[in-house]
Amino acid sequence: MKIKVVIDVSVNGCQPRPSLKNCILGWLKPMVPCLFKQLTCKNKVMTIAATLPGVEKVSLEEEKNLLTVIGEGIDAVELVNIIRKKVGFAKIVNQGPEPQKVVIRLSLNGNGQKDRTKAFKIAVSQSGVESAAITGDGKNQLEVVGEVDAATLTSLLRKNLGQADLQKIVIRLSLNGNDQKYRTKAFKIAVSQSGVESAAITGDGKNQLEVVGEVDAATLTSLLRKNLGKADLARTIVPIRLINTQFTKLQIPMVNPIVPLCEFQFSIAYGKQSQRVIIKLFIDRNNRKSRTKAFKIAVSQPGVESAAIKEGEDFELEIVGEHIDAVVLTNCLRKKLGHAQLLSMSPVVVVADNDNVRGGTGFNANPQTHSYPYFGSYVVYMGAHSHGKEVSSIDYDNVRDSHHEFLGSYLGGSNEKAKESIFYSYTRHINGFSAMLEDEEAIEISKHPQVVSVFENRGRKLHTTRSWSFLGLENNDGVIPSSSLWKKARFGEDSVIGNLDTGAWPESESFSDEGYGPIPSKWRGICQSDFDPTFHCNRKLIGARYFNKGYATLAGSLNSTFNTPRDTDGHGSHTLSTAGGNFVEGSSVFGYGNGTAKGGSPKARVAAYKVCWTPISGNECFDADILAAFDMAIHDGVDVLSVSLGGDAVPYANDSIAIGSFHAVKHGIVVVTSAGNSGPAVSTVSNVAPWVITVGASTMDRQFPSYVTLGNNKCYKGESLSVEALPKGKLFPIITAASAKATHATTYDAQLCKAGALDPKKVKGTILVCLRGENARVDKGQQAALAGAVAMVLANDYASGNEIIADPHVLPATQISYTDGLDVIAYVNSTRAPTAFITHPTTQLGTKPAPVMAAFSSIGPNTVTPQILKPDITAPGVSIIAAFTGAQGPTEQAFDKRRVKFNSVSGTSMSCPHVSGIVGLLKTLHPTWSPSAIKSAIMTTARTRDNSVEPMLNASYIKTSPFAYGAGHVRPNRAMDPGLVYDLTIDDYLSFLCAQGYNETQIKTFTLGSFKCPDPINFIDMNLPSITVPNLNSSVTITRTLKNVGSPGTYKARIRHPIGISAVVEPNSLEFKNINEEKSFKLTLKVKGSKAPKDYVFGQLIWSDNKHYVRSPIVVKCT
Repeated sequence: MKIKVVIDVSVNGCQPRPSLKNCILGWLKPMVPCLFKQLTCKNKVMTIAATLPGVEKVSLEEEKNLLTVIGEGIDAVELVNIIRKKVGFAKIVNQGPEPQKVVIRLSLNGNGQKDRTKAFKIAVSQSGVESAAITGDGKNQLEVVGEVDAATLTSLLRKNLGQADLQKIVIRLSLNGNDQKYRTKAFKIAVSQSGVESAAITGDGKNQLEVVGEVDAATLTSLLRKNLGKADLARTIVPIRLINTQFTKLQIPMVNPIVPLCEFQFSIAYGKQSQRVIIKLFIDRNNRKSRTKAFKIAVSQPGVESAAIKEGEDFELEIVGEHIDAVVLTNCLRKKLGHAQLLSMSPVVVVADNDNVRGGTGFNANPQTHSYPYFGSYVVYMGAHSHGKEVSSIDYDNVRDSHHEFLGSYLGGSNEKAKESIFYSYTRHINGFSAMLEDEEAIEISKHPQVVSVFENRGRKLHTTRSWSFLGLENNDGVIPSSSLWKKARFGEDSVIGNLDTGAWPESESFSDEGYGPIPSKWRGICQSDFDPTFHCNRKLIGARYFNKGYATLAGSLNSTFNTPRDTDGHGSHTLSTAGGNFVEGSSVFGYGNGTAKGGSPKARVAAYKVCWTPISGNECFDADILAAFDMAIHDGVDVLSVSLGGDAVPYANDSIAIGSFHAVKHGIVVVTSAGNSGPAVSTVSNVAPWVITVGASTMDRQFPSYVTLGNNKCYKGESLSVEALPKGKLFPIITAASAKATHATTYDAQLCKAGALDPKKVKGTILVCLRGENARVDKGQQAALAGAVAMVLANDYASGNEIIADPHVLPATQISYTDGLDVIAYVNSTRAPTAFITHPTTQLGTKPAPVMAAFSSIGPNTVTPQILKPDITAPGVSIIAAFTGAQGPTEQAFDKRRVKFNSVSGTSMSCPHVSGIVGLLKTLHPTWSPSAIKSAIMTTARTRDNSVEPMLNASYIKTSPFAYGAGHVRPNRAMDPGLVYDLTIDDYLSFLCAQGYNETQIKTFTLGSFKCPDPINFIDMNLPSITVPNLNSSVTITRTLKNVGSPGTYKARIRHPIGISAVVEPNSLEFKNINEEKSFKLTLKVKGSKAPKDYVFGQLIWSDNKHYVRSPIVVKCT
């Protein structure tokens, strides 16, 4: 079917013709590949459109900047995505079939109004109809515009003119202006009825429900009375004359606003014209959860006034509203459901009481259409339990029964329904449950005084040897000095490190228990291997559990292969062995990085809590499972919890990691989390609660260099772990992937070396230059190899800068920096017969500068509480070699049949367990230190300079800030003797929650003891080892308290002032005579002069006795 798409590109304007340099930069950013093509603004968008498969005609109305594209099966969403990426703004104005007009003469007389209405409805019910009208002097002609099968339509008209009419029902609701909840309920009741095709809340007071369809008015009115109290049938209109009903925009969200499924923002407005968007959903007919999710996604879009999922030959989602961004909505549906296709987008035109229709149909007159109510998986969090010291299984059963009784009271008093709905009861330390609930039930439950929060069971992502030498725990020759924290803490002996991840591969040598004594008596965990008899724990891997009920609510029924803590992904084995793996000599990845692998606490005991599974719409780990794992890990007796996963930062009471970690910290457990892999964009850091240690990722001084030498004898250093090598002494042709585009592929996909985007005839026998981004780095090499390339050069894009990650590619390959990529591309495109050679990788130690912040590492500021600096610390997270699974290859791609015992992986997932291992050592050495004292010791002893004694840099080799590295790069040997610490108690965290707006009734559920919120609450005085003031107005005075954990001494304050800010400490000298003695000081920050700095500025406060240096970052932004 031919499609016509109209796209507004007006915001871009026409830019000056690009220079050669900008063209080269544009190829790598990426923008439109324009080397040696001086493209104007008009040519850019038209060229992009012309490359889309199926396009037959492209035109640009320059006065309005409207791009019109016509062709067979055009994917308008993909087209707009490409324009937005390469040029800038783009928005669909209209999409639909290329119209045609069909005129059918009807055998009607002047009074045959009923038959005219029937004819009209039959016409507009047909797929492809864009508009329809009864015309002619005798009102005896039906004119239909659209992609129409005239013969089929004529046949239907002849056969079906006797069918029943649709009707419009108007029901008056007894509501006042504030009854938003009841309007939502009325809307959902209406759209859940069979035969309903559209529904809207209308009227000046928002007190009318208008429903169109084959509806039993009495039944609907009765249902509304039963659920709302009062409703009156105002009128029924038969037949319908208002074909295009004007829907009044609802001012309330249709779905629980606690956690939106997708982040939507208003696009540039197109006046106040309502739009109708129809999207085809590719979902299983029996999968109610997918329909519910699609419905929720639709109604969370700003501007939506009505929505329904319609079931015919396919499922279609139809929404009406103002400012709807159909592209963003379709992208979100694709991300959450797998695939969705935008079928049409057209303006909704109000038609007065006449038979002329313009601009589209008002409804689809299909009697098989149905709509579905909301239904979802929720976590109900109720604080802590009041168990005494002696707890039995009867106590846990009582908790379960109380949850059933509590939920049953919201389900008509039925405890049986509650039992069916609840799939987790958190019975140990965390009080609450997870259940399948309708959204209005979740909203009602959230109002109960014993409930802290109710939030959706959201998905989260995994934040996916030499490093310990780089951190100073051993010398370069492997000798461990007597001053090492390893020696002092007996390698973390008998501390227990738990890991929330993808499980463990128990056969790995990193989990060998050779030389270990009995399991510590405090351990209460189990080895949950009831469905996997091959999974064995031992005196090293002392516990393993799995949690998948929350995952199952979205994935559907799971078979028994899911009931195991075995790691089939590799991520969990890698992170757990990094934190606490045993010594394994001769470890390497294909011979690279050969040495002795070990974790941060190599003599610690470890436990695996499997909460992450095969991805659903990109998410592997779900809140309900995460909370269940925290509850059980606290019960089992872990000392440290390592959590290398996360999602977007959300309010703490809606964050399973923040909730679980709060209860863990309350029991003395240190929780270490990853900062996320969404850098280098600002404000992307996750896991921002003040009671966790949040870890960014940086490089170390080991590289795996592989050089690309060009035919002009210029040489560029990259990195790789490729096993295969090119034959020496021979140069090979080198081409860009963009120039090897397959016939039906886009240049954009080709330059990224995506599947199916390369032409084997052009690629065969060459070294192919691919651009980094979107698809996996190793997949690019696989696609290059499949197309016949002998090798690959992977060029960084602009965002990745100089960050190089060594990967085990399936062909000879090397990854080079952004600037080097510019040179290579320029050479290829300016040389008649360009050639190149790639050297086989080697291992190189002692490289400089290091550490450098990884480009992927998420950075601040903290979006939930800007007064708290996040991340807290950084640690090695690039090319980390650790244990791996035997279930898949090192590239983690289906095509890779190779198997390795150890793998090189990068991410904040890898930096997190480095700190977890260090925490295990500190817990062994200082068992009485609180979690906050350990966090302070790690932060205040960190360094902010690299091994060249220069300020730390980002991946583009530009000086970076505490928003990237927190307090700095971790130094474990310094952390064991910090001198002073900033300590915090649970009451301090409860005061913090008071400042967040939680009332005393809610806060008492956290602690189950008496607690009174301080008055006034001074948020900025929270005793953290960092100082952040995001809204300095003139001056502010901050209070902090230091505790002596070292020898007696006198500490003096020294300040590195933030630019434009004066800082004064009083007193500026503190004398400590005793261990655990505490002393307070005040720091006053004041804006210098009349011109305050506009952006964040940074400084440091250092307390020193000439032996210890207790350093705190200062972060300030003026208002």
